[in-house]
Amino acid sequence: MAVAERTMSNDPLVSFVIETVNESTEPDIDLGRVLGGIGRQTWPRERIEIVIVIDERNSAMLDRIQRDFPAVRTLVVRDSNYFSMKREGTYATTGDIIALLDSDCDPCPTWVERAVARIQGGADAVAGKTRYPSGARYGATFSFFNFGYIQRQRDGQATGFLPNNAAFRASVLREHNFDPRIRRGGAGHLLGNQLKSLGFRVEYEPGMLAIHNMYGVGEELQMRVKAGFDAINLARIDADSVIDETRVLKQQTVLGLFRVFVRRLLFDVRTVFTNRADLDIAWWQIPWFLAVAPLIRMVEFFSALITLLWPNYFKNKYGW
Repeated sequence: MAVAERTMSNDPLVSFVIETVNESTEPDIDLGRVLGGIGRQTWPRERIEIVIVIDERNSAMLDRIQRDFPAVRTLVVRDSNYFSMKREGTYATTGDIIALLDSDCDPCPTWVERAVARIQGGADAVAGKTRYPSGARYGATFSFFNFGYIQRQRDGQATGFLPNNAAFRASVLREHNFDPRIRRGGAGHLLGNQLKSLGFRVEYEPGMLAIHNMYGVGEELQMRVKAGFDAINLARIDADSVIDETRVLKQQTVLGLFRVFVRRLLFDVRTVFTNRADLDIAWWQIPWFLAVAPLIRMVEFFSALITLLWPNYFKNKYGW
């Protein structure tokens, strides 16, 4: 239906929540990029609400946002981290649908339309498709490992969602939000599994494409270190064992850790062949991914092992 044919009363209000983790620890903030993407949406602007969450220590950022982006709402929070910003922002929204984008992501113009269509079709949460720029060095490689595990399962549900690119029925996210014990990673994976265990429907929508800023190889590899940390940290937090890996780790610990990462490697091999089109992998690139996958999973394995033996090591080093 064309935008001109819509009636405002029938259009749900879509509330975007955008975090801006403290500049001193997270330099990857590009509000012009994400707000520009929201401004290009085919959805009526009158039916979009934008809430930007700012740490109280970032007075300079607050002043800049109020000066350069007067149409957005701002929420100032204390002692913030990545997930607390998203959580607090959720409660400040007034929309029917809550949309989550990171401050360094650029959504495609039909992002909102695709999200709304999925939720109106019965989804309670919708996982978008996040990718690095196609021309970025190693962009395809790290898109595969950082984002490619979000895909459609045989039952029609998504494997999960990325908190940098997702939309929710507002009532669902306000009632079931990110775990406050998790500061920077893994809370989205946990929440996705919790929602599915409660009977909510989580769907994958590749049309909700968001291009994520690409950083250096070192920063991207650190995300794989974090994926290993998350495996152990989530197993300790996941009291109901809604995550498959939690059940394996609780039953067998070190042997379970080995099994978890063998399963991740097998998942990579299967994904290279079965999800190749969604990941834009050419046939000639398959050997590269098969060669790199064991190395990436080895990084995660040793990170998880360190976390198992010294639980506070990465928390103290990186603030995770």
